[in-house]
Amino acid sequence: MKILMIMDPPKTLTPDMDTSLLMAKEFCSRGHDVYYTEPQKTWLEDNISFCESRKFEYTGGDVQSSLMEKISDKIDNFDIVLMRKDPPVDDLYIGTTYILDYVRIPVINSPDSLRNINEKTIIGKWPGFTPRSFIFGNSEQVISFVRKHNTKAWVIKPLNMFNGMDIFKIWEDYENLEHIVKHMFGKNSFVVLQEFIDKVSHGDKKIFLLGDEILGAMNRVPSEGDFRANIHLGATPEKCILSKEEKHISKIVGEYLVSKGVHLSCLDIIDNKLTEVNVTSPSGIPEINRVNKSSLEIKIVDYLEKFKPQD
Repeated sequence: MKILMIMDPPKTLTPDMDTSLLMAKEFCSRGHDVYYTEPQKTWLEDNISFCESRKFEYTGGDVQSSLMEKISDKIDNFDIVLMRKDPPVDDLYIGTTYILDYVRIPVINSPDSLRNINEKTIIGKWPGFTPRSFIFGNSEQVISFVRKHNTKAWVIKPLNMFNGMDIFKIWEDYENLEHIVKHMFGKNSFVVLQEFIDKVSHGDKKIFLLGDEILGAMNRVPSEGDFRANIHLGATPEKCILSKEEKHISKIVGEYLVSKGVHLSCLDIIDNKLTEVNVTSPSGIPEINRVNKSSLEIKIVDYLEKFKPQD
């Protein structure tokens, strides 16, 4: 099987925290041919998608030393494409999905799902499972809304970022309210305002879905004095037991995602409330493996091997 992985630059990857690298290692261990490329190294020529890639003979550790000679080829000459580029979902990201629209082999996750499913706003399809969430396009609207709803605290976050970047807790009499809101709109055209959930102090569960089934999960407990439950920001991963409600949410959302061509995804759930759905580059497998003493990349590759063309 010949796999093309579209990823971030090698120097940005952290081997002990990167789900994509675990997948690449497992593919290689089974004798599959893995190739590594980046979004800007894909292009469209007479409606045919091409890329410049490098054979990726990854067995763990340093990424750069595992990259072999460069080749240029039609993307259709691979068997499957794994789109694993992290956000932001910007022109580079969206442009890559347009190029992938022209390939005839499976793309995981599908290009149209990556364009059409926003990780912050998709939760609105299941209002019974979610905290109140709003999207605003200018700072005055946000400030007016927060001051009007002055009995609550809110989380403000960018529409198209990840890993807890530029996420703040705000409330009506917060002395830095205007400064934070204007800072957000200095970088973003739209922001998401979401009802703050007090029980985030007990953790934010990340549930990894393989197709429409739960593959694994962990609870992420924010560091003292912080509310952000991102491991990159110091949160502690721990083993967890999923509630009946969390399993129900996972099943409903998973079935919807598969119908849209999403086969790898992650749900963020706080106090039985769905706060985000990650489809761009779902992560967390190394940490889930560590807290559960598992090797979930084996099941991921088992699943992806089903897309192998029949002889």
